[in-house]
Amino acid sequence: MHVGWFLLLPFGLVNVAYWTRRIPDQSDPQAWRGGHGSGYVRIFGLGVTLLYVMALATVSIELVGVLCYRASGLCAGLPEQFAVLAGIPRATRLAIFTALPLAGVLVLYLLSARARSRYEASVALMTAAPTSGLAWPMLATRGFWSRSRVTGGMERLHVAATVFLLAAMLAWDQLFSPYPQCDSPERFFSPGCLATGPLAANPWTTVSLAVAALGLGLVVLLVVPGTPGWGLLVRRRSSLWMLVGSLVVLLGTAVATSIAGRELAAVSSPFLGLVSTPGNLIGILLVLAIAALGWRRGVPPALTAALVGLVIAVPFSRYFLAGVFQLGAEEP
Repeated sequence: MHVGWFLLLPFGLVNVAYWTRRIPDQSDPQAWRGGHGSGYVRIFGLGVTLLYVMALATVSIELVGVLCYRASGLCAGLPEQFAVLAGIPRATRLAIFTALPLAGVLVLYLLSARARSRYEASVALMTAAPTSGLAWPMLATRGFWSRSRVTGGMERLHVAATVFLLAAMLAWDQLFSPYPQCDSPERFFSPGCLATGPLAANPWTTVSLAVAALGLGLVVLLVVPGTPGWGLLVRRRSSLWMLVGSLVVLLGTAVATSIAGRELAAVSSPFLGLVSTPGNLIGILLVLAIAALGWRRGVPPALTAALVGLVIAVPFSRYFLAGVFQLGAEEP
């Protein structure tokens, strides 16, 4: 159990960042107004969840699912029971190993729910005791941490984002790994890679990738709202459907990649879903952290959003422009 609380530590630091902002006055006791920068902190928290998932996926999918199943044999440290997975297609094996990241997120979900319920119980006991008119701090208000007041389906959206991310990484690996021209992030969208037709070769896997990416984008948009209104209402009402939809997409992706009929020539080829994704996510989190300097100095939200979007878009543009620059360099 103590190890579980240790896993919650990064998310606790994100909560500290949220509550150390300038919190606006709460005129409506039944609603919560997050104030300036709250949406960025929620996106940062979602990014920490996805980074945690990638760490688990690096161990289960990349280290065990790929590197421990070489043509020369299994890793010496693997139990004998894992030998049965050596005879199945790579895509099916990797889909099975997504169970560890999913289990890790489920553990976090249960731990956070347990921590919130225990805290609510202690607050209820304190507020029920005679206090002679003592005014309790805002965070110790009875019912403050209930789902209807603050979280608003946020936990389910975090789980849904995890599932969408795993589905996208599985589909990405199955689409591009069979082609040597597409073995690095800078070459994914180059003419040499696209000319081989990786997207058209596996149409169902391509559809799975597009749907998973769209679902992940929708989750990010749903996480942002922090002011009472239609955005917050949509998040609360759609979080369960997003979770169910993500599970359907992951199942469909696992089936599509398994029956694609394209096995890699080199079984130990790296899992492309994790080649650059963790580094890109860390860069986004760093940009969001630096943007916090503007929140405390009254920078307009629109300007902050524009600058954050620009700084994030510039590094990602190299994936699309690398092929253009390469062609220009080859010209006499």
